Amino acid sequence: YIASVLMLEPKLIIADEPVASLDALNGNQVMDLLQHIVLEHGQTLFIITHNLSHVLKYCQYIYVLKEGQIIERGNINHFKYEHLHPYTERL
Repeated sequence: YIASVLMLEPKLIIADEPVASLDALNGNQVMDLLQHIVLEHGQTLFIITHNLSHVLKYCQYIYVLKEGQIIERGNINHFKYEHLHPYTERL
């Protein structure tokens, strides 16, 4: 499914848990490939995930949602070094 979407070369790709059904090794390989393709073609990848390691590795800007509301947002450096909301701290 991912390959068929990428063939269309959209400017924005929304991926909801794109590698949730894969083991860690294969999930990382697919994410590496997605990142490579997106960067090569100047696309934007919007990832919806619970996998924090993928967020920290592949994302440049992050939104944290709780009960459907955005409670915190910022670039990756914001989340690596500081958290403003207690919910984000617990993640």
